[in-house]
Amino acid sequence: MDLIKYEGVNNNTDKNIEEFRQFTTSLTVCIPYDRESINVITKVWVEAELKQSHIIKTPIGLSFEGQTLTGNKVLILGDLNVKLEYTSQNDSTSINTLNMGIPISSYVVVEEDFDDYLTAYPSFEVEDIYCKKLNDREFYLSISMLSIADIF
Repeated sequence: MDLIKYEGVNNNTDKNIEEFRQFTTSLTVCIPYDRESINVITKVWVEAELKQSHIIKTPIGLSFEGQTLTGNKVLILGDLNVKLEYTSQNDSTSINTLNMGIPISSYVVVEEDFDDYLTAYPSFEVEDIYCKKLNDREFYLSISMLSIADIF
């Protein structure tokens, strides 16, 4: 079993978060054919980048999962910037990198009395990263995140 170094996981646990949603993005990625085949994955960097957010009005009630729907959500859109470092099949001393941008979106249910005088400051925080080589040309990537809406 190969050890992979992960960078980009947020370890800031001091923050008191009230409005958030946890979600996971998982995908299987195929290395482009103009790139070297994977021998060993050595490092994965992940950075969540916020692109835009919107306050949207939604129905009030109870969701199927039991969450209270207040009628207000913050829709958060962004990108996951991922960089994979690996050694190649042809030359195990050669280090190769693959960069990709993965579009992400999430929402956070905010308080019922949210109005025009309040401001939502959305963000993404990476909680966990998992990567596994499937074969010489493919790998599996799973990233667990929090979408957060700080309300002021």
